[in-house]
Amino acid sequence: MKIYTKTGDKGFTSLKGEAHVEKDDVRIEANGVLDELNASLGLVKVYINDSDSKLKIELFQNIIMRIMGVVAGGSMDLKFDLDSITLQLERDIDENKNDGKFCFVMPGESIPNAYFHVARTKCRTAERRLITMRRQYELADNIMVFMNRLSDWLFVAATKE
Repeated sequence: MKIYTKTGDKGFTSLKGEAHVEKDDVRIEANGVLDELNASLGLVKVYINDSDSKLKIELFQNIIMRIMGVVAGGSMDLKFDLDSITLQLERDIDENKNDGKFCFVMPGESIPNAYFHVARTKCRTAERRLITMRRQYELADNIMVFMNRLSDWLFVAATKE
């Protein structure tokens, strides 16, 4: 099997059950930003030393890939409990927040801090693209809640670096 299909040459790609989808379809755009978020988390993982945080980031990357599958027309594994993972994110945020306030910050105190902020901004962009997508296609509420909490977790994690 070749990696290239040449359908992209004319501005098309495919999703599950759909052979020709325009590359600027809202689902393709959402998955593109989720892919950027996943890559950003990979950079964070390389630059942090805390093994617990690395494991969490790997879990988040796995979840993002699952969400990408849903966006592409698949379904979330029913055994996968996204709600409990989101609750754990909330506990982590509550345990690690500095003063409990969100504010504008100047990223770049360290390399990990800067990469956490890049991932946070990608997460916010992905969340906005998913909101746009939801206007036309069904997407579970718990996916949106997870994405929102993940960006909060990334904000708090950046303040620790």
